Amino acid sequence: MRILGVANQLSYYPSFKSDNRTYHWGALQSEKFENHPVGNFRKVSENFYRGAQPGIDETRGGLVTLESIKRDIKLLRDEYGVGVILNLRNLHDNNTAHIELEKQAIKELNEEAASGKTPKLIGLNVSMDASSWNNIPVKSEDVEKILGYFQEHSDKKFYVHCRSGNDRTGVVTALYRIWAQDKNVKFNDIRQEMLDCGHARDWYPGLIPSLAACIRYMATSGNFRHLENADQKPDFLWDFYQSNKSDIKKIASAC
Repeated sequence: MRILGVANQLSYYPSFKSDNRTYHWGALQSEKFENHPVGNFRKVSENFYRGAQPGIDETRGGLVTLESIKRDIKLLRDEYGVGVILNLRNLHDNNTAHIELEKQAIKELNEEAASGKTPKLIGLNVSMDASSWNNIPVKSEDVEKILGYFQEHSDKKFYVHCRSGNDRTGVVTALYRIWAQDKNVKFNDIRQEMLDCGHARDWYPGLIPSLAACIRYMATSGNFRHLENADQKPDFLWDFYQSNKSDIKKIASAC
């Protein structure tokens, strides 16, 4: 399935297409694109895309510029209808320039589109560290914020990224699976999807266990009931935990 449109109008972009394979993890599936200008780009659902930092040039040590970020975010908006960019990078992720450049890119794109009918982009940032020294890289306050964003902007399409789109992005994809899917989603399928989509378990051994521990804590704590969508997804964390309790408790014990 070849993608047409903006990519054909810009000489920078190579031809890109789906690799014609749908990846399955139990009941889960996603579509990966080859030769895509946005690194590690995957379609998880009609409303959720994941990948690397927009505009990043890995051949130049991960360099990003304002223009390269704008170019890729414009593509995400115009070709895929993305309305929310969720950036998971933090202040220790080489430097702070990439965060500020992305904010500026979104601001300029919104200003340029102000006179037309293009919907305004929303830029969000949740600072996550896959290699937290205290071995708890996934924190309940971050999960609460992310799930809140999913609920608040449920009418929009998300693009979620960290630097490479493998580790922190995998965590947030797992959270999206729990939030968006029904209780038949299995934790082991989510875990396998993280691994198959590039999660470096040997480098970040605490990431999946801390995700499991966080889910267990939040599902059993009354402090987070305000995240539940009573109309569509009643007690989704609790239902997920109850359906996967044995696997979650086993994996969380390594945290």
